[in-house]
Amino acid sequence: MRSRLTSLCVPGTRADRQEKALSLPCDEVVLDLEDAVAPEHKDEARATVVRTLADPAWARRTVAVRINAGSQPDLEAVAGAAGPEGLTVLLPKVERPEQVAAAAELLTGTGIGLQALIETPAGSVAAHEIAVADSSLVALLIGYADLGAELGRRGAERDPRRWLVHQERVLGAARTAGLQALDGPFLDVADEAGLRASARAARDLGFDGKWAIHPRQLELIAGILRPTAAERAEALGVERALSGKQGVVVLDGRMIDEAHRRQALRILALGPEAAAPAQGRKTVARRDARSRTVAAPYADELQIGQVFDAPGLTLDAGLATLHRAACGDRLALALDADLADRVTRAPHVLAHPAMVADVIIGQSTEPSGRVLGNLFYRGMALAPVRLGTTLRTRTEVVAIEPTRDGARAKVTLRATTTDAAGNLIASYLRCPLLPAQETVQPSGTVPDAPLDFTVPDWDLDAHPQGDPLVAGDRLDVESHETVTLAPELARVTLNLAMTHTDAQASAHGRRLVYGGHAIGIALAHACRALPGLVTVLAWRSCDHLGPVFEEDRLTSRIEVLAVEGPIVDLQIVVSNADGDVLDWRPAVLYAA
Repeated sequence: MRSRLTSLCVPGTRADRQEKALSLPCDEVVLDLEDAVAPEHKDEARATVVRTLADPAWARRTVAVRINAGSQPDLEAVAGAAGPEGLTVLLPKVERPEQVAAAAELLTGTGIGLQALIETPAGSVAAHEIAVADSSLVALLIGYADLGAELGRRGAERDPRRWLVHQERVLGAARTAGLQALDGPFLDVADEAGLRASARAARDLGFDGKWAIHPRQLELIAGILRPTAAERAEALGVERALSGKQGVVVLDGRMIDEAHRRQALRILALGPEAAAPAQGRKTVARRDARSRTVAAPYADELQIGQVFDAPGLTLDAGLATLHRAACGDRLALALDADLADRVTRAPHVLAHPAMVADVIIGQSTEPSGRVLGNLFYRGMALAPVRLGTTLRTRTEVVAIEPTRDGARAKVTLRATTTDAAGNLIASYLRCPLLPAQETVQPSGTVPDAPLDFTVPDWDLDAHPQGDPLVAGDRLDVESHETVTLAPELARVTLNLAMTHTDAQASAHGRRLVYGGHAIGIALAHACRALPGLVTVLAWRSCDHLGPVFEEDRLTSRIEVLAVEGPIVDLQIVVSNADGDVLDWRPAVLYAA
């Protein structure tokens, strides 16, 4: 069966675009006589398509023609055309098996196959009967625009999960009849994130291909739908292990059978693995110039399971110096290499834990560039790292909850940070409040985030000793810190939240200081008050109580909440002239 991993729809009236499609990297070209052609140009489009089909240059391409619903002139024109081998006719708005049978009868003896477009509620319900209507049928395609209009959907195309019942009907019918199942196009050409989510959903559900309505969509769709090298290697292994055998076979310690073989064959049928980056000079396919807006997503544009990978960032001395200039810290192990060697029994100074937190939070901000405020952090445990370590963070959308007014949504993100060797540095939840353009439906659930940290095996006797502490001890820091270098700290830690660098993007009309900046100052105050503070192990909680702006003067109140051996739980409340702005409760390692 011919591959239809990517199918590009081209207007029937545009001979120039049809000629251009010959050189485009798509598996199938669909010449459209229906939606892409105005009523007054139907005859012109039919004649243009017939001429295109007769061009020998198309002999090796997989081609389909989408006709108008119930149009016998369209069918007769295609039937009489000298088309390429494997030509198919795409029947739109199929709701009954009789529509397929009638078209098949007219095409008898031509060798032309059929595809059925399921794009109405009636077609969705009758998908199985349609799929088995005639042996000339090769594929079922789900179409979202007309289906959404008939269902009365409003904005549902942005959420692939809202189509699941119709997708499953088409998939189940196609699999029962031995047909290909194709996913319809994502219509917003400028919305790359939406296309990516739609293609991932099609891949995960098991569709054999997906339509594109613009050439720029092809590469992204193919890259997501093609099997990875690991998937293809596993499928080849399954096929080889079961070749000529019946029953159950053990492969790499797991039992596989005929069901695994069928899945392996389906994976292999999707084509070669997604291409690895080419070595040497890169060949770039020619394309028309285009323009697009690079913008942070709104809450309604995010999808559960959507993943964002930030650039890696190596913690170097320049970053440490800027962080110290912004926060004024005196954490000994981040300042004194000799002391760090003696205490940790390893070379290199410690990367400041507040700086590490700033980086891993900054790396998680691609989905929250429009943040209005961050509501909570959970499960923030920090493994100690040293300067020179490279941090990489992956962020996943796990829950979306609209506010009562529907204009905003609480978006829970799970961020996972590792070093270059794959060691876990942190895995935590944070919840930014984001604006929405359209109505947001609640989705996903906020998972548990237990706080699990390990006390490092360090020589605390080698660290400067502080006074013994007991629960209830309080310390008020008299000196104030004036907030400076706020946008610089946000930029250097890869923080994309616009409110920190653009006053017009802020709900306050002024640049909002990044919350990690206030936390860094709070820790600086704690280090002045508690010279025995060795490092921060985890955040029990962190609540932002009010906004902080540049040139604010911050001071801190510190209370000891609990002492258990070298682990001390603190509450640090930071205030500016308007009142309390931060309630941060870290668990710290303390030498006394």
